[in-house]
Amino acid sequence: MRLILDTSILINHWQRCRTGRSTDRISESDAEGWAKELIRIEDSNAIVTPVLLEFLCGVRDKREMILARAFLGVFRCLDSGKTLVSDWREAWRLAERVPGNGRPRDLGDCVIKAIANRLNCGVRTLDAGMPR
Repeated sequence: MRLILDTSILINHWQRCRTGRSTDRISESDAEGWAKELIRIEDSNAIVTPVLLEFLCGVRDKREMILARAFLGVFRCLDSGKTLVSDWREAWRLAERVPGNGRPRDLGDCVIKAIANRLNCGVRTLDAGMPR
């Protein structure tokens, strides 16, 4: 089964790679290299639009945005920016499934999982709260 990489995977790798380095000392080529390394480690280059958007929402300045775009540009966005009505219905269904531990669900996680379900993909995540 093909795996979609969740935002948590991308952010974890991004932060690990840039630890101790200011953005003005990182090139776009560096950011692309980090993405290629992650793709090799995870054996997947697949993301979906909500992952892309969640990642961009964490950007704090113009330079970091340039680097984030270079990083994300290496991945393949499987949903081509299209969230279908059926994806929203599935996300709704997932949101209404209260887990046994009572933890709240996350909108992004529910939409990511819904799109993954439509595309017959799994989701590789570090987030214990990702809907199953």
